[in-house]
Order: sequence, then structure tokens, then C-alpha cells
Amino acid sequence: SVEVPCSPQSNGCMVQNPSFENVLITLSTTVENQISTTNVPGWVPLWSSPDVCPSPTNFAGTQNAFDGNIYAGISSGHPWGVFDTEVLGGNLTSNTVTGNWYNVHARFSQAELRTPPGVWMEIYLRNSSTIFDISDALTWGQRVGGLLVNDFNNWQLFSANILANDNYDQIMIKGDAIAT
Repeated sequence: SVEVPCSPQSNGCMVQNPSFENVLITLSTTVENQISTTNVPGWVPLWSSPDVCPSPTNFAGTQNAFDGNIYAGISSGHPWGVFDTEVLGGNLTSNTVTGNWYNVHARFSQAELRTPPGVWMEIYLRNSSTIFDISDALTWGQRVGGLLVNDFNNWQLFSANILANDNYDQIMIKGDAIAT
């Protein structure tokens, strides 16, 4: 689960709909209290289809959202094995500027239905005009960093300062399986 503010050090949040609160569908029409990210303005599924879940109760567990009432569920494809790794893209309100420093931060919590040791989450800055290919890291953009998410009860903070090496218009969040 994730909430993603991305800000240049002088300018506030650059992510559209950073807490996933603005949705285009009512929860009463959803299956298992989840919403496809295709119904969340500002966010696009880049690989597979992450879900957006209301808190505190949904199919993944009972975690309260860090900020607001909704969070995104991004699968790492593990431990179920039959599910793909999921990748979510969030549009920025303006492009990053090559050579400027940005603070990128997000909060993650492991779903209760997952088993230890946790999942590895990665964050990238990317250009939406580049066709995404899960098997080609060159299409992913500039890696900001990653975090082992292994806490069921609390939100873990990821925070990194990064010097943008291009004019990016999107942030990407990717789950990766961890071998047990």
C-alpha cells in the first residue's frame, strides 16, 4: 500500500491525487471493496492492475490509510505466485527539471494477507511517453530508490533526495518479489 507525495524542495506536492482520494466510481459498485486504478484520476496501471482500497477494511486487511481514506495495493507477485508484479504510474502536476534536486517520499505498509519476509518496493521517475516494458529496465526511467516493506501495523517511510537527470512527468511505484 502506498501514498506518494513527490516534491521539489521548494515547491510542495507534485503528484496528482497523491492519496488516491478522488475516484470515478462508488464503492457500492465494487467487488470486495476495491477499485481498479483505471478509475483513479492521475494514476495509471503500467503493468498488471493495482487496486485502490478504502480503509480500514478491505480484502487485503484492516490497515488504516496513512492520510485520507484510501490507499493503493501493489502486488509483488509473491507469495501467491500466480499474480503478476504490479506497477503503478502517477502523473506529476509539472515536469521535473533536469539538474534540479527533488525530495521523493512515500509511505508503505505490508498487507496482512502477505507473509514475511515482506516485499521490496521501488520508486522511479519516468517519462510517460516511453512505452513501459517490465522486462526492459531502460524503459523504467531514473531509479529513486527502494524499501523493504515488512510491517503489517505501521506505515514505513521511504524518503530520498534525487538530482533529476531528465524532465520527467510521472512517478512509478513497482513491487518486487523477495525469495523466502
